[in-house]
Amino acid sequence: MLTIALVNGYNGPTYLILKGKMMANVNTITRVFATGALACVILLLVTLGNGGCDHEESVKAPSDAKWAAAESWKDLKKGLSMDEVRELLGEPTQVSTDRDFTRWKYNDSEKSATITFEGGKLRSWKGPDS
Repeated sequence: MLTIALVNGYNGPTYLILKGKMMANVNTITRVFATGALACVILLLVTLGNGGCDHEESVKAPSDAKWAAAESWKDLKKGLSMDEVRELLGEPTQVSTDRDFTRWKYNDSEKSATITFEGGKLRSWKGPDS
């Protein structure tokens, strides 16, 4: 049978007694537990911050808007890098990322288009005339 007791010392700390032997000062146990709990909370926040949440940012639309011309889309093919797509279409007006994908959106008052990358490579797209 396991016996656990907390003994409050006279004008002193409280001790944990386990099977008749003093195991630790309760203040020490509290500090260890609090430190461990804080580490768990920080780890949870970091995990959610990196992988569990989407990130979206708006980018200023370029004045030359190459993306709006149908000719700009004819050279797209799966597997192109982000730099290659940027060279063909220009800077996106909006970028969003999640754990697996990056999406570029192009839009103005009349047209819109979407590009999806997976692992930094072009996966799919919907042009302004699609």
